[in-house]
Amino acid sequence: MKRKDVLHAGLAKIDRDLDFLIEAFASVLRRLGETAVADRLPWRKGGETIPKGPFPEAMGQAYSIAFQLLNLVEENAAAQARRAREDEFGVSAESGLWGDQLAQLQKLKFTPAELAAELRAVRVEPVLTAHPTEAKRSAVLEQHRALYLMLVQRENRMWTANEQTEIERQIQVSLERIWRTGEVFITKPDVAAAT
Repeated sequence: MKRKDVLHAGLAKIDRDLDFLIEAFASVLRRLGETAVADRLPWRKGGETIPKGPFPEAMGQAYSIAFQLLNLVEENAAAQARRAREDEFGVSAESGLWGDQLAQLQKLKFTPAELAAELRAVRVEPVLTAHPTEAKRSAVLEQHRALYLMLVQRENRMWTANEQTEIERQIQVSLERIWRTGEVFITKPDVAAAT
C-alpha cells in the first residue's frame, strides 16, 4: 500500500460517512415535518444546488449541525488514516509525533544513552485548552460524542445485519436529540453558568 492509497481511502471514507449521516439527518428532519429544511441540507446527493425561495428559519441550526457532522466524519477518517499509516509504515510515519521525532534523532546519530540523558532534563507541563464558556450545550456535546462512537461502531463488521440496523436507528435518535436540544446557546454563557 502506498501513502496516497491511505489518503484516497480516507477521503472515500469521509464521503461515505458524510453521505450516510446527512441522509440520516434528512430522514429525521422529514419525520419531524421539516421537509423544506431536509431538502436544503448541504452535501445531499440529489439535493438542490441553488435552493429556491426563502430559507426556513431553522436552516441556521440545520447548517450548524451539518457542519458538526462533517467535522465528526473528518476526525474519524483522520484517526483511521493515522492508524493505517502507522500500521503500514511504522510509528515514524506520522510527521511530528514521537515516533517521527525519535527516528529523526536516530538519523542524526544520537545514541539511546544520549537521548535518555537529555530526556531527564526535559520538563513537561500539561496545558488545558478547554474553555468554560463553550457555546455548545453539554447535552449536545454528549450526543456528539455518542454519535462519534456509534459511527465507529457502525463500521465494525462484527455486528449482524439486525445489530447494524439498530446502530443506525440509534444514530437517528441521537441526531433527533441534537436537533431538539438546539446546537448552540443563543447567548454565550458566562463562567459561573458553565460550572
